[in-house]
Amino acid sequence: MLYKYVLAVFTMACSTQFVMGQTMQNAVKYDYDLAGNRIKRSIIVEAVRGGEGRRLEAPQDTVLANTEVYPNPTFGLIHVNLKSWNETDKCVLIIKDMIGNILFITQPLNSQLDVDLGNYPNGTYLLHLAIKENKKIWKIIKE
Repeated sequence: MLYKYVLAVFTMACSTQFVMGQTMQNAVKYDYDLAGNRIKRSIIVEAVRGGEGRRLEAPQDTVLANTEVYPNPTFGLIHVNLKSWNETDKCVLIIKDMIGNILFITQPLNSQLDVDLGNYPNGTYLLHLAIKENKKIWKIIKE
């Protein structure tokens, strides 16, 4: 099963398409912050015509790209900084355990939010953040 998944990802990243006499190569590029959280996904499209190539990047998740969640790992208190959030947009923050139980849910009123996991046991938690139709999940480790 893992072999098929790796092969599918490799095939997607190295696929070649022919469109209207052009050769197209697609790839997906991910950028990570220092804590290992994915902060950006870009789709790379290279169009080749007559031996000349041009690379285009289409960034994804632009609303949540500048959101900071730190420190990770944490001893209890997590700071969430919604840098590019327009406060008129609906925002929901949910903390779940690894089983899927909802431990905390809120709709932030401003761009700075502190979440305290001090009363929960050490382990791994998921921080779900949704702004309008954009969603992102961070894995939080409580020590």
